[in-house]
Parts: sequence; C-alpha cells; structure tokens
Amino acid sequence: MLIIAPFTSAHAVSQDISSIGHIPSKLGSIPFPSPAQCDRVHNVGMRCVSSAQSLPTAFVISPFAPAKAGAGITTPRVDDDHIRVYIPRKTWGVNKDDRFSEKIQREDYDSWEREFLDHANAVTARDIRKNQNDYIFRCDFFELKELIDVKPDTGSCYIRSVCEPFDIEMELDLKKAENWLTHFGLYPYTQIHASGHMNYDEIREVIETVKPKALIPVHTQHPEVFQNFHENVILPEKGVAISI
Repeated sequence: MLIIAPFTSAHAVSQDISSIGHIPSKLGSIPFPSPAQCDRVHNVGMRCVSSAQSLPTAFVISPFAPAKAGAGITTPRVDDDHIRVYIPRKTWGVNKDDRFSEKIQREDYDSWEREFLDHANAVTARDIRKNQNDYIFRCDFFELKELIDVKPDTGSCYIRSVCEPFDIEMELDLKKAENWLTHFGLYPYTQIHASGHMNYDEIREVIETVKPKALIPVHTQHPEVFQNFHENVILPEKGVAISI
C-alpha cells in the first residue's frame, strides 16, 4: 500500500499518524514542502516506520535531504538502516539500464547527485515497485510524476499534511494534485496537518502574555484583525517609515 503525504510540521502530525491505528503494510509516500527539513523527516518519517505493520520498513527520501556521517547533522543519515535514497530516472531515464554504458548513465545526473548513485542505501522506482511492503515513500507535489514509475498497488493511500489553499494558485495546485491521486487510486486521501503558523486564539494568547506597548502586524493578509487584540495597533503602510 502506498502512503503519500506532504508534512509541514513534526510532533503533532506524527502523533496524528499514530492515532490512525496503523500504517498499512504496503508502500507509503510522504511529501514535505522542503526535503531539507531534517527534524520533520526524522520525527514524522520514523513515526511512520514505527507504526508500520511489517518491519523492516525503509523511509525513502530524495538525495536533497540526507546528511552524511560527520556532517554535523544528526537527522537523517543516508547510512541509517531505515533510510533509503531515491534515485529518480531523470531526463534520459537510463539509470540501471544495461543497454547503456555506465558513463552515459551517470551523465544524466548532476555532479553532486552522482555520489549517491552507487550508495548502499540507494533505491530506484523499480526497487520500490517490486517491494512496496517495505517502503514509505516521501513524495511532494512536484514529485507526483514519480508515481508513474513506482505504480502504487491497489489499496494504497495518501496522507496529506499541508495547509488548506488560501489563494487561487494554491487551489489550482490542489486540484492538480487531486487529479494525480485520483488517477493512481489514491483519492480520497487522509488530511493530517498542524500549521507552522499560530491560529487566532494562539496569537491572542501570546499578545496577552507579552503585553506589548504597541503592536505592528507583519506577514499577514489581514493586519486589521490585530485591532481585536490590542488598543495600540500600528498598521504598516507601503513607503511609510515606522519609528520604534
């Protein structure tokens, strides 16, 4: 079974995964907004591994994410027994194709990627497709095309853990993703999300705790809402300096 999910937070989402009861015994795929989010890879990915019905289960990540021994980063490690590095087919799609020389196969990859091609923990779509019980697959919106080669088994599922769309572009992206998921039999999906942003009540609690003399809202589409929290709210204006 394939489990696909874009996770945007760690602890709360990993707890929600546990609350599902179990991770199905087929392949799982988990997309992250950024594969460089090491803590989320560790907390969420390892939660999926520990929740899997049949072990050993490997958490598959892209070459962008893993750290090598001695890199000073504790998670994730490419030599971890529960980590596999996914090698996509790239432009020519000739990796591991004996009809082509090793030189041609390697030239399809950037120089920094080549060091992963022969890694002991490297896997391809063929490896995952043949052993879907053994993998949880990290796969984000831009990598959904990898499912063409992976071919998730019937009964696979998708765990989506990104924020709901709040503009037209995000709505269109979600619709595209849902079309892909429908094509591969992964729709409807399971939504598990914990935002990296505070909600209305949490923002109010912070303001009441800090008790600022003035409040200047930034990084928000509705700065006027902050007037509900504080009597001295300075609304920024384009081109107008604010003296603090």
